[in-house]
Amino acid sequence: MHAKPGAKVAGIAVSEGRLNIAVQAQPQDGKANEAVVDYLASVLDIRKRCISLTMGSKSRDKVLKIEGMGGTTAASAITKALQERAQVPEGMAIG
Repeated sequence: MHAKPGAKVAGIAVSEGRLNIAVQAQPQDGKANEAVVDYLASVLDIRKRCISLTMGSKSRDKVLKIEGMGGTTAASAITKALQERAQVPEGMAIG
């Protein structure tokens, strides 16, 4: 997935087959990474501890591990979030 820290509005989108998550937190002291995990946990309606960052702690491109949820269930929750948020919130540039 691709993270966009420092966004005006938190949001989620898919572009070119990649999940993009915008968070308002700045990329300092792991705050943006924590915000990405918090946001995705809220979208998937799971506990934050079920999501762990496995790669990309210092990069915008990240690999997250989600425990206790199948891929189909996660994809359905993300699709629902995309539909509710009309794909790309204002202020979220994807690219």
